Amino acid sequence: MNSRMSKLRRSISRSVFQLNSSLSRQNSLNGLVDLPTMTNTTLVDKFATPTNFRQLRDLIRNNNELLAEVVAAFEEKAALDFHYSKTLKKISIRLHKLTQSVESGIDKGWTNVAEQFDIHATIHSNLGSALTEDIIQPLRSIHTSQQKTIRAADNFVEREIRKLKDKKDETQKMKRSLYVLSKELEKTENAAEREKMAPEKYALRRKKYKEQMVRSEDDYVWQTVDLEKQRRMTENVLRKGVESMESVERQRLAHCQTALGRYKRKIENLGPNLRQMFERHSNNLELAVDSVPEDYIQTIQPSTSAVNHITLIDLHVSLFFYIRDF
Repeated sequence: MNSRMSKLRRSISRSVFQLNSSLSRQNSLNGLVDLPTMTNTTLVDKFATPTNFRQLRDLIRNNNELLAEVVAAFEEKAALDFHYSKTLKKISIRLHKLTQSVESGIDKGWTNVAEQFDIHATIHSNLGSALTEDIIQPLRSIHTSQQKTIRAADNFVEREIRKLKDKKDETQKMKRSLYVLSKELEKTENAAEREKMAPEKYALRRKKYKEQMVRSEDDYVWQTVDLEKQRRMTENVLRKGVESMESVERQRLAHCQTALGRYKRKIENLGPNLRQMFERHSNNLELAVDSVPEDYIQTIQPSTSAVNHITLIDLHVSLFFYIRDF
């Protein structure tokens, strides 16, 4: 039996030799999708496998969703500033209308408060605009762009992984089929050896199995070549996918760092602006607070003189009796 198995191995070796000598299939790795890659990468050697790539993909996807939540939080903050500014504007207009004709120094203090509300509203309106233009819009744009890149890289890698799995299953199936044929040929040769007196009885069957073996060997060898081609292609795609994910994460961190710096500068300017506003109106408020109510009360004058006139009327006598008779 060992001699027969050696014959099978030599047959496969001959097929491989014929395959290498007359190779006609295209084995180059063509048709790879162009994904964003990096010249200097850190994560490729760690995550360029199907399982590790999925872990990296989930991490990058969660970080991208974190970025979306940050954008939503700043949108609420900007909306709050705009609403606060709008409400203060309304209050300021109402106070201006109420105090436009006042004369008391104390009441004129409310006019100063209305002006303060107006400036305060402008500061918050400017802050909301700055948050929208310098933080919200850039972060929303990068989030949308990265979401597309993550989805494209994930779909491309998963497609290649499925292709590799299908190719492996197909190769394994052909291998099992070749093994079954070799076992059938071995049984036939064993039966032919046992019946040496009638070798022609198994000749046709042996010829049939040998022809099938030759075809199956060629198909199997070509299949292994295609499998290796797909493996190399999948490995290359995995590396590109990891590079793309790393590029996305580096880009996200850089944009977040820039946004934090812009927010830091806006908040640093907000405090001095508010303090300057309060200091500007503090003197006018002090005038109102230090006013003496008696000084204003003494200046209050009526529009007419305070003199009462009494007029006596003599009613007609007949009218008197008329009323009495009635």
